[in-house]
Amino acid sequence: MGDLFDIGKAGISAYKNSLAATGQNIANVGTEGYARRDASIEEISVANADILSISNTSGLGVRMGGITRAFDQFLDLQLQNSSSSFAFAKSKAEILDRLETVLIPQNATVGTRISEFFDGLSNLAQDPSDLNLRTLALTGAEGVSRAFVNLSGGLNDLRSLTQDTLNLAVGEFNGTLKDLSIVQNQILGNANKKGAPNILLDQRDTLLSKLSEFADISVEYHHNGGVTVSLGQLGAVGTLLEGNFSNEIEFDLSAQGTKAHLIGVNGNRSSVHFTSGQLAGLISADSLVGTTASDVNALAQKFCSELNTIHKSGLDLNGDRGGDLFSLKNVEIIQASGNTGQSSLSVIGYSEDFAGSEIKMTFNADRSAWAVMSSNGKPVDDFNSYLDLDGLTVNVQGTPKDGDQFYLKINENNSLNMKVLISDGNKFAAAGLHTSEASENNSGNSDLKIGYFNETFSTDNSNLENLFSESRNAANPIRFNSTGALGVIKNVDSVDEMTILRSQASLRIFTDITKLSASDQLTLELGNNSYQFNIGSVFSSLGSTNDLAEILNEGAILSNGSPKKSFSDLGLHAVASGTSFLISSASQLNNSDFDELKSGSLGATAGMLVPQDVGKSSMGVFTREGIQISGEILSQDEVIELITTENGFSREAVYRANYIPTVSNVGFSGVNVDRKTTSGLDVVSLSGAGFDDGVNNNVSVYAANSFPSTRTQLTAPISVSTGNGHNTNVVFESGMMAGHIAAHLSTELADLGIGAAASNLLELSGIADGLLEFELFGNNTDGKQISVNIANSSNVGLVNQINSFSEATGIRAYLSGDTGIVLEHLDAGDITLKNVNLANGNPIAVNQLDQFGERMLTTSKSLADGEHLVIGGNVHLKSTSDFTVGYNGNNLSSTNSAFEMGFSNKVFDLKNDHTDIDFYANYNLDGDYADAKNINAVSSASKYSVTLSDPVSGNLVSSFRPRTAEDFSKNVISKQISTDLRNQATSTIFYGDIFGLSDGFPSDGSKIEFSLGEQKYTATLNIDEKIQVQGLNVKVGTKTLSGSEAVSALVAGSSFSLTGPEEDRLEINFEATGDGLRLTAIANNGVVSGHGLSFATTNASQVAGDFHISNASKTEMYSKYFSRANASNSEVFAVMVGTTEYKISFDTTDNSISVKSPGTLPSWMSLSTEADDSDETQIRMKIAVDYDVARDSNIRLKSNSISSNYGISTVSAQLSVINGGLRISNVADQRVKSSVAVNSLATEVLSIDGMRGEDLIFISQGDRNPTAVGRIFTTSEKALREYSMTVNTADPSRLDIYDLPSGHIVGTRSIVNDNSTFFQGLSLELEGAPAAGDTFKILVSGKNADDANNLNNMLDTSLLNRENGVGGYSDAFGKIISNTGAEIQANQQTLETTDAAYQMALDNKNELTGVDLDTEAARLMEQQQAYQALARVLTTARELLDTLLRSM
Repeated sequence: MGDLFDIGKAGISAYKNSLAATGQNIANVGTEGYARRDASIEEISVANADILSISNTSGLGVRMGGITRAFDQFLDLQLQNSSSSFAFAKSKAEILDRLETVLIPQNATVGTRISEFFDGLSNLAQDPSDLNLRTLALTGAEGVSRAFVNLSGGLNDLRSLTQDTLNLAVGEFNGTLKDLSIVQNQILGNANKKGAPNILLDQRDTLLSKLSEFADISVEYHHNGGVTVSLGQLGAVGTLLEGNFSNEIEFDLSAQGTKAHLIGVNGNRSSVHFTSGQLAGLISADSLVGTTASDVNALAQKFCSELNTIHKSGLDLNGDRGGDLFSLKNVEIIQASGNTGQSSLSVIGYSEDFAGSEIKMTFNADRSAWAVMSSNGKPVDDFNSYLDLDGLTVNVQGTPKDGDQFYLKINENNSLNMKVLISDGNKFAAAGLHTSEASENNSGNSDLKIGYFNETFSTDNSNLENLFSESRNAANPIRFNSTGALGVIKNVDSVDEMTILRSQASLRIFTDITKLSASDQLTLELGNNSYQFNIGSVFSSLGSTNDLAEILNEGAILSNGSPKKSFSDLGLHAVASGTSFLISSASQLNNSDFDELKSGSLGATAGMLVPQDVGKSSMGVFTREGIQISGEILSQDEVIELITTENGFSREAVYRANYIPTVSNVGFSGVNVDRKTTSGLDVVSLSGAGFDDGVNNNVSVYAANSFPSTRTQLTAPISVSTGNGHNTNVVFESGMMAGHIAAHLSTELADLGIGAAASNLLELSGIADGLLEFELFGNNTDGKQISVNIANSSNVGLVNQINSFSEATGIRAYLSGDTGIVLEHLDAGDITLKNVNLANGNPIAVNQLDQFGERMLTTSKSLADGEHLVIGGNVHLKSTSDFTVGYNGNNLSSTNSAFEMGFSNKVFDLKNDHTDIDFYANYNLDGDYADAKNINAVSSASKYSVTLSDPVSGNLVSSFRPRTAEDFSKNVISKQISTDLRNQATSTIFYGDIFGLSDGFPSDGSKIEFSLGEQKYTATLNIDEKIQVQGLNVKVGTKTLSGSEAVSALVAGSSFSLTGPEEDRLEINFEATGDGLRLTAIANNGVVSGHGLSFATTNASQVAGDFHISNASKTEMYSKYFSRANASNSEVFAVMVGTTEYKISFDTTDNSISVKSPGTLPSWMSLSTEADDSDETQIRMKIAVDYDVARDSNIRLKSNSISSNYGISTVSAQLSVINGGLRISNVADQRVKSSVAVNSLATEVLSIDGMRGEDLIFISQGDRNPTAVGRIFTTSEKALREYSMTVNTADPSRLDIYDLPSGHIVGTRSIVNDNSTFFQGLSLELEGAPAAGDTFKILVSGKNADDANNLNNMLDTSLLNRENGVGGYSDAFGKIISNTGAEIQANQQTLETTDAAYQMALDNKNELTGVDLDTEAARLMEQQQAYQALARVLTTARELLDTLLRSM
């Protein structure tokens, strides 16, 4: 009976729970995420019966097995994946639907407006002068602008919406992840061996499902109900949830794109990406919207840029050049939210320099000024209320308060900012900027059509513009790390002193002042010498090593030993910063002035030597077409290696060295190219007779009956070989003279960068008085008879008569010296004097002068009566590179001419018979410089040396080493050199008579003239206004003086102002002599010509009386001091009185000088010697000359080869400093040669002017990496050019293009395919059939209202030009729509596919886990019946038990 009760009881309990589970299912039929519960009932078997139960065959009943959730891990994972995919497509579709509406609005698209714009241009092209049509064309432009602005605004709004939605979604994602973490903690906290509560598992799965909608996740289920959630398939991207820890996602949203990061619990960030889910869909949509916006911007930029380029290439109705038609720029003003003042900003204009940057302005009340900061780092000065930012003006209105801020966003290239810049139809540039003109001689049948395009290159290498945009010095140069192509600078206007610098050795010592003591030395090894500098004497004043550097540079410490040397003496310069102490050396490989720096130490610390890099480095400058503008020519291997598109050259560039300037500074296309080197150009000289030998050259004197029947000429070709491997031979036509030879050589050798110049200067000297006759031949074939009576040594009549025939002969004559003339053949042809008649019988000296006015023949030839003279011109071959010339088996290598494009320049003035020399100097290149941080330095190597060579007197040599910034000027250099040369020569002084105040004193403003050789100087007396001469007294203010006091006061208060050839050449004053005074005049420093200073014969007689000049007045001339022990010599110098030469001897026994010949000196001249007051062993010679107004005052001391031993060093030329340079004026008929040597840290200095916006490519040649300084200036707009274009005769598939004004070739292009090509922004098309040799001019247009050429060029852009990529805007916009449409369609298909998959997965899960009411109702009835039956079992058992009990 107990079993029956137990069975009933257990059954009722089991089915009660089953009923509860079924009721729960029915109750939660609408609960989201609820999984159906199943109650499992199991039979109670013996194995699981109560221990007290007794088993029998009837069984033990049932019990509740448990309540289970309907769950299938596979189905959940399948649903998560399909949910992610569907959410991706759905979220993306929502944005793309909006994108389609933005791109294709109901009214009209951008493409529609572009088509309408071109329709307007087409209508205008029919009548370009119609103002109504011009207005309609601009209206069409406005329509395009508005369409772009609307589209760009719509895309920006859509992107903002997308990113806002993305931000919301990522917030929900992180919130869901956080909720899942909370549920997971509850699950893990409530889990037992039977598992987690089902309600928590429902919440877990719901959250997982929601999470999968946001992103593609991977879920790993654990037996305790917990899960590990990761991002990406198989969790490859990153962990989101694991155990009790969860991470979150963060997005960085910008216009450039979206970046996602996983943020860990410790704050670590790692990049993640999404491939599915809503987040991925929004990211993908944002990317597409961004790409579309970029494409629209790119199209707007292309449209504006290309049409602006064409519009600027046209002329408006006023004949003015067009400007930009469209703009994509604007300036946005943002006011800081925390501003407390009452101020506002207004802006006008735009700044290219600050384009794309943000300007921050902060008001400082203490200074009442706005501080400005730019995001691009460019400095901007503070301002009060008005600011000009290179075209952008900012005005502040109102009253700001401290700390107020404004921001300016200077936007560029954004279609949202698009606007039309022209509102006046007259300003529409419809006419073409260029017109074409076919030559009348063309044999083909073609016309030239001109268009415009933006030229691009495959690469521009490194852009150098920024490097050369600021001033630098030699210590702060641009250091390149390679040779070869250095880079491109676009739109060059000029190059200013671009300089290649030599290397210097330096010694760097790392030490600190605290590590030094007073006993330490600086030790330097220079060459074979060692120098020690004790620092003890200055140690107490040293605060740093920089103090020591400055003291050494100032020369305050000298080296030990003898002679003592300063840093400057040794060519050293020091700088220090911190622990770095650096010494640089001016020693150069070919500079013997300074010894090589080899090693050194300071105290116990040895220095590290960086030796001089003695390799070669030079700079070549090229156009993009391969035309070399400056530099040394390239070898063939260099051409192949360097003239490439990779280095910025055009595809069809051809190397040409034709226009490297050598003969003058005028170079390619008329550009002024000023290239200087210390050594000058390489030069070889020759004539029609071959190489010059200094004996005959091409100067021939023929006997009376031997006049030549043929001209001397080159009888064989010459060969020319350059140092880098180019070779060529040049053949000459019969009869070529020097001018023809030079022109022919310039043409034939142009490819080698070699030019040629010719001159023919014939010097005739020693022309005596009497009749002179000859027939003169130059360009003329019939001789021009010259017949002149020379009188009083004047050749003026001879010069005038020769010049009267100049038009026929091509010969001009100039006076030269005392008795000579110079004849110049203007074309460098031969000069012939035939049948010379010298009535006086005195021969004429003949010589040839070079272009500098110096004699080319070592010994002049003699032209006698009855003889003939033929002189051919001289040819100079010039190059920037070394070369060798061969002729008739002889070779002559080029030598450098320092005056040919060197650091010194020499010009011979034929008319005035003098030579001018000036110098180039630059402190930035050659000064003692340190960089801004005192880390690096250069030591000045600058030195200028001048040699004056007299064939009789010998040489005068001077050198000057500039040091200060003021020294580096040609004026200072010239003055220093002239002073030194004069100090080596003789000195002179003029003394007037001694007079007293009773004799009278010249009045204020009185003038007196002096002669110094051929030079005249006028001195004006200036008496202090406080001084009055009153008879024997002098009144100074209110005080009256007499006697010596009066004389002293008058001397002190009198001065002279000087005018004449050279400033401050003379020192003139009155000097006191006892109670009297006299006038003295001194030639400062000395006189290289040996002239005496004299009272000029041009003075009026009254002047002599006023200044007390009489026969007692004297000119004195002095030698330098020399040893009185010098040997006797019969001819130590000569005194020249006019043309008379008195040779002077020296007798050492009594230290006397006397006349050797001819006879005795004039009575008015005396010779004497006098001892040096400070050194009795030294004496000097004195020549005194009494003044006489009727006497020749042209008196000078003439030295010979030994005169310098006796204190006399002169040359037959006067030296002056005029216009900042040296002027050498030859004396009598002599000619002095001059040479210059310059040392500099610079190897070459290049300035170019007039490039007119040409792009230039810079190439370094040599084996040393270049170091450079200099500035390059660019222009915003290329200058208009005119061209001549010829179909190549040898290859009609090529066009040769020339600069029209200069005739220089500027490029070559192929027209092999369709007779069209592109060149420097021009599109060129030959319509028709051109023939070889056909020529067309490309001319700049003038004002033409009916010209529509530029409109036609604009219309051409409506279709894409596949060659240059210009145009095709409507098609480009159509492509944007097409690409976007394809993306939309693809996503729609994906949406449909993923929707189906998602629904299937959802159905599968619902089928398993969902609650079906019919099923649950049936189950409820079944369970209810079982429950009722079991209740009946219990009732029956009770009844049986009652019956049993009653029966008992």
